[in-house]
Amino acid sequence: MRNKKTRKKSGSMISAKTWFAIHAWSGFKLSILLFVVFASGTLATISHELDWLADSDLRVEVRESGYDFAAMLNGLHTAFPAARVDQIERPAAEGFAAVARIRDPELGLRRVELDPYTGQVLETGHWYGSFQRLLRDFHRYLMLPSYLGMFVVGATAFLALASLISSFWIYPNWWRGFFRFRPGRSGDAPIFKELHKLLGVWSIVFVLIMGVTGVWYVLEYTLALAGADDDLQIEWTTLSDQRVTALAPGQRQLEPAEVIGITRAELPGIEIGIIVPPTTPDSPYYIAGQTGELLVRDRASHVFIDPYDGSVLARQHASSIGPVRRWVDTADPLHFGNFAGLWSKIPYLLFGTAMTLLAATGIWLRWKRIRRMFHRGPAKAAQARRARMGGWKWASITVLILTVVFGTWQVQRFSQVPRDWHSVGELVMKTGNASASANVFRSGSEYYAVLPPRVHFDPERHAVSIPACGIGQAPAQPDIHHRIFRLPDAGRLDPDCLAGIAPQPAIENSQPATASSHTSIR
Repeated sequence: MRNKKTRKKSGSMISAKTWFAIHAWSGFKLSILLFVVFASGTLATISHELDWLADSDLRVEVRESGYDFAAMLNGLHTAFPAARVDQIERPAAEGFAAVARIRDPELGLRRVELDPYTGQVLETGHWYGSFQRLLRDFHRYLMLPSYLGMFVVGATAFLALASLISSFWIYPNWWRGFFRFRPGRSGDAPIFKELHKLLGVWSIVFVLIMGVTGVWYVLEYTLALAGADDDLQIEWTTLSDQRVTALAPGQRQLEPAEVIGITRAELPGIEIGIIVPPTTPDSPYYIAGQTGELLVRDRASHVFIDPYDGSVLARQHASSIGPVRRWVDTADPLHFGNFAGLWSKIPYLLFGTAMTLLAATGIWLRWKRIRRMFHRGPAKAAQARRARMGGWKWASITVLILTVVFGTWQVQRFSQVPRDWHSVGELVMKTGNASASANVFRSGSEYYAVLPPRVHFDPERHAVSIPACGIGQAPAQPDIHHRIFRLPDAGRLDPDCLAGIAPQPAIENSQPATASSHTSIR
C-alpha cells in the first residue's frame, strides 16, 4: 500500500507501470550490446595499466630529469630514418613508456613505445598490438566502420539514460537504498534483485555521466559528418603559401629542444602531453598539454609554432575558452576517468564494474520474470512473448558477429608488413645551392631516396637533382610522406651511381635499417 500511495503522490503523468515497461525495454531488448559496451569501457579505463602489467619492456625507471620530448623525437628519427612521425604522447603515468605513432614505408602504421627520459625505442608493435588501442577502438565503435559503430555504441548511451530516468519512478524512496540490502524480502530472485537496486543507487551519478557524455559523442560525430562542427574543433594552422615559397631550399628547421623551449615560454607551467611534428612542407609544430585547469583534455591548451623561425602562429590557453569549447574539452576526461591518474581510474573501474553488473543482473531479473509469466495463464503468456528480446536479440548477435569479422580483418590488416625495404647506402640530393645526404632504400626493383628530417625540400616547388646518378631532376613522387622520393628505374640510372648504392649480398641479407637492435616487432 505504501508503494501505491507514494506513486499516487508523485503526480506523474506516466503511470508506474509504464515507467517499468520503459525501464525493462531499455535495459533488456539490447541488453547483450549494453553488457558488451559497458564491460569494454570498464576495461578501457585501465588499458594502459594492463599493457604495463603484461609487458615488462614498457616499464621505465623514473628519473628526476623530466620527460625529454626532444630526445624522443630524435630517437625516432634515428631508429626509423624513413618514417613519418605523426605524434608523440606523454606516458600515462610515471614509470610508463611514452607512445608514438609513426608511418614507415616498410612497417606501415606502427605504435612505438619510448623511454620518455632518454628517447630510446623500447618496443614497436602494430597498431592493435596493445590493450590500450584495441580496447579503446572496440569500445568506441566495436571495430565496425565508424559511421556505423559510433551510432550503435551511441544508442547504448540513450538506453542507459532511459533506464536511469525510469528507475526513479519504479523504485520509490530510492535515496534510502544506499545502505539497504535485504535479499530475504525480494521474492523469487532475492540476491540479484537487491543487488540490482544497491548497484543502481550507488551508480546514479556515474550512469548519468556516461549517458550524457555518450549522447554528446553521438551529437558531436553527427555534426562532424554534416560538416557543422567548426565551432567545436581547433582551427588547424598551417604555414601560408607565401611563407613556404619564401623558404630557401635546404633551409633547416629549429631543433626540437628549441621549439619546446618556445612552447614553455608561451604557456608557462605547461605539462606537455602531445607533440605533432611537421609532416608536410607547410605544417607547423603542434604542441598541447595541461596548464593547471581542471577537467580538460590536453588540446585545451596548445600552440602552433613555425618550425623554421620559431614564431608562434596560434595559441590557446584553457582558461580563455568559452563554455561550449570548455564542454567539448571536458567530455573526454569525464568519460574516460583519466583526469587524476589512478586516483580517478580506480573509482571509474569500480563504478564501471557496477554498471556492467547492473546490465547482467537486469538481464537475469527480466528473464526470470518472463519465465514466471508463462505459467500464469494465456493472457500473461502472450504478454511474456511480447516481452522477450525477439528480433532485438538477433540484431545484437548480428552486430557482434560483424564486430568479430571487421575486428579480425582490421587487426590482420594493420599487422601486415607492407613491403620489403632494404637500406643500400647514401647519396647526395641537391636543390639550388643546397644539398643534403639522403638514405637510399630498395624495395623490389625500385629505389627510394629518403631526405633527412627538418630540412626543407619541397618536391612541388624545387627541382631536386642527384649528381652522382646523372639525374638532373628527381621525379616529384613523394611516397608515404614528403621526405621520400622514388628514383627512376634502376636500368636507367648511371652505372657508376648504381655501383655506389647497390646492395651487396651481405647488406641485402642484413636487418632493415628501420628495425634497430633494441626494437622488437610484434
